[in-house]
Amino acid sequence: MTINDRVDRSTRQEIEQFISHELALLDDHEYSAWIELFAEDGVHWLPSNINDYNPNEHVSIIYDDKDAMLRRVRRLNLGRAVQEVPSRVCHQFSNLLVLEETDEEVMVRVVMVVYEVQRSRKHYYPGHCVYRLRRTDHGFRITLKKFCLIDNDQFYEHLTFMI
Repeated sequence: MTINDRVDRSTRQEIEQFISHELALLDDHEYSAWIELFAEDGVHWLPSNINDYNPNEHVSIIYDDKDAMLRRVRRLNLGRAVQEVPSRVCHQFSNLLVLEETDEEVMVRVVMVVYEVQRSRKHYYPGHCVYRLRRTDHGFRITLKKFCLIDNDQFYEHLTFMI
């Protein structure tokens, strides 16, 4: 029996609902509300080249703490971001797998695809995403969101769907 088999149905549904809500906020460009889903010590990470390494010693596509995410959103709101025309995006996830569970936190892995349209360009970004979610009085808070693109060793001209 794996940890995934031991997780009760209501916990799994709660996790799925939380991730669905988080991704809907991104799809709707509700970035300030999205950031509120992160714990104060939360990290948003897109590794580059390989999926597991020390991000303090290697380059990442994105490695933001909550303060860096807030600065990025402020630039967007002030019109000081690279993105002139916001992308239309759709996040899809499946194959939820619970990796660890304690009384305080749960770690899950999902398969994720982000579909993006900006002007006439259409792109999709498949990969898997690892979430570490902390239980709080206000529901889950993200302490880690690590999105590992399957081709993260390739050149990306623009990742405009990432704030």
